[in-house]
Amino acid sequence: MQAEVKKTCVVSYPKSGRTWLKALIGYYLEAKKTVATPTAPQDNSLSGVADIFDTEKITKEAGLSETSFTHAGSNLSLQVKASDYHFPDEMFREAERLVILSREIKDTLVSAYFQSTHKLSLLPKSTKLEDFIADESCGLPKIVSFYKCLHKSRSLRRESSEILFITYEGLQENTPKELVKILKFIGEEQPLEAAVEYACLQASFAQMRQLEMNITAASIVETMRSDAPTIVSVAPTVPLIAGAWLQDAASGKILVIDDSLKVRKGTVGGYKNYLNESHWEQVNHQILGAGIGRFGNV
Repeated sequence: MQAEVKKTCVVSYPKSGRTWLKALIGYYLEAKKTVATPTAPQDNSLSGVADIFDTEKITKEAGLSETSFTHAGSNLSLQVKASDYHFPDEMFREAERLVILSREIKDTLVSAYFQSTHKLSLLPKSTKLEDFIADESCGLPKIVSFYKCLHKSRSLRRESSEILFITYEGLQENTPKELVKILKFIGEEQPLEAAVEYACLQASFAQMRQLEMNITAASIVETMRSDAPTIVSVAPTVPLIAGAWLQDAASGKILVIDDSLKVRKGTVGGYKNYLNESHWEQVNHQILGAGIGRFGNV
């Protein structure tokens, strides 16, 4: 009789690499199933995309640990204030294994800033980054609250073999190595090298960005109720523009505003391009003062 497969839950704060990790696992399982070889990445058509990101379904079908992803109630769109946030331990009663995915907090802040102001429109696009950092619902206080609650959570009190810590920076530094580590953790005893390489190609930043642009294009075509082909071009940030895209009157091209994309920059240490060093030192001081340097990569 086959042993029951354990369930795994991947916990992360928003903008820490969740979509990327989902894509890596999804494309790996796609490659394994179709015996794909890592040549040139496939085109970025929208067929089959839903299954790639339905990690819970595809891991279960593959006979691996049924793997789900959650922000544990810290979703930016919920706008829960830091003082009101509590880590929902009850969500993880059935998860016998946990993956904690974290990212340098200062990079998380910058990414969350553009997500909140440009993509989700939770705050005006004119909001200054330094003001966003102080925001109770989306800024540093919320991230600090999330990691402090996570650190104290009963969910972390388990055998070391049942918990895995992964960082966005580690994924960036050596994606194949970290993907293999995750695959083995969810029950893939001998990950296929060719499938791992294929997954890393398909889930590369350039490919993921193009995929999002294609999805955006399809949405725009539906909104405009037109079957005419739409050319999507990433434009420089346009201050105070209403919406994430506009149509250029001269060329007819649809211009997608760069900072409105979910897959925006994807760089490690990109926060250094925003604000000055003394301001970030203050942020570091708050992170260390909260005792969450373990998660914040200060």
